[in-house]
Amino acid sequence: MDPKKQKNWPLTKDGFIAMLLIMVFEYLVRHAFMKRGLALIIVLWLLVVLAVSAVFVMQAVRLENAARQIACEQVQARWLARAGVQQAIAALLQDVGATDNESDPWCKGGNSFKEVSLVGGTYSVYRDYSGEDTDTLGDGVRDEASRLNLNTATEKELMRLEGVMPEIAAELLRERDRRPYGSLREIAQRTDLSLELLYGEDRNLNGRLDENEDDGDLRPPEDNQDGRLDRGLLAWLTVYSYERNVDGLERNRININTATYDILHQELKLSSPMVRWVLRQRGAGFTGIADLLVDEAAAKASGNAGVKAVADEQQPLDVLPLTQKEFLRMVDRITITDEEIIPGRININTAPREVLATLPGLDESLAQRICVWRETLPEGFKTIGDLLDLPDMTIERFKRLAPRITVRSNVFTIHSLGRTSATGMRHEIEAVIDRGADPDKLLYWRETR
Repeated sequence: MDPKKQKNWPLTKDGFIAMLLIMVFEYLVRHAFMKRGLALIIVLWLLVVLAVSAVFVMQAVRLENAARQIACEQVQARWLARAGVQQAIAALLQDVGATDNESDPWCKGGNSFKEVSLVGGTYSVYRDYSGEDTDTLGDGVRDEASRLNLNTATEKELMRLEGVMPEIAAELLRERDRRPYGSLREIAQRTDLSLELLYGEDRNLNGRLDENEDDGDLRPPEDNQDGRLDRGLLAWLTVYSYERNVDGLERNRININTATYDILHQELKLSSPMVRWVLRQRGAGFTGIADLLVDEAAAKASGNAGVKAVADEQQPLDVLPLTQKEFLRMVDRITITDEEIIPGRININTAPREVLATLPGLDESLAQRICVWRETLPEGFKTIGDLLDLPDMTIERFKRLAPRITVRSNVFTIHSLGRTSATGMRHEIEAVIDRGADPDKLLYWRETR
């Protein structure tokens, strides 16, 4: 066919439709390939977005799980610490001894207080050991009667503590006279005394050398990084201690200032001459139970001088001073006050040398001998009268000392540390328990992580 003729060949209807279909098909084919490429790009982008989202979701899940684990471990550590508190309270309430001393289970609990294993971790109950020869923590509970009570201490007693100058004692007493201290931590808030003086390196007042208390100036408080805990003034003080005015058998003591002839004779089982001597001697009132002690040699020379009988006229007129043996027999049975609570008395069975040395009638040497001697006694001193057997303990010294001491305690501080086994998470509880109340009473509660 002649090409020229083909070029001019008229387009029929069918040819036009065919050509149109070819063009449409060509367009659809090209467009389809383009759509497939776009779809692939979109799919790839979606995969990237989903992958990134998955990473973020997985990270969020891990963080959430970690947070839940931490929260769970914190709760676990807290309940481990609470278990230690309950164990210590049980030991205190089960103690039925007539005295409180360092041989009691609550003081040296051994395996019942040291790293006791429970589900998920351990707890430890410890007391700060403030002895001069060691910084080792003792297992057990701290006796508040082993400290000098700031609410009852005299200026002279305070000034016998290391580092306490007259102006420091004056400020402490000035604030106390306005309002008794409710806790040791109040002192820093109510006075201008420095934290270094009050707390030393032990800013959390837990009696333990923590990591931040032995790292120089990296973390507060600033310390000398010598591996020892430098204790502040508060290590020797308390505001809680008291003695109940009962004897070792829980009987109310007999007030020798107000007791009648019959009570002195029948309840204390004193002979009639001794009763009359007590009635004559008390005059305006005894200032302490040790006023019944006299120099026996001097008393025998003048004790039988005739006096008018104070009971009835049929009684003999002679009087007989109490012997030291008679005094020691009833020393825990007598008192000079009807008050049910006598605050601030220091337990000679548990107080360290530094505290004993602050008391009237004692010096450093005699305080040290008390600490050494009591270690030889399985139950400690049974009464305060046992101190009269000490060399250098004169009657005059004992008279000054007796109103400030006891052999029993009622308020105790519990430091319980809970630690989880998985991560070592720690939780610590400080609780002050008044065992002398009925029922026992919580005086202070503080928790730290």
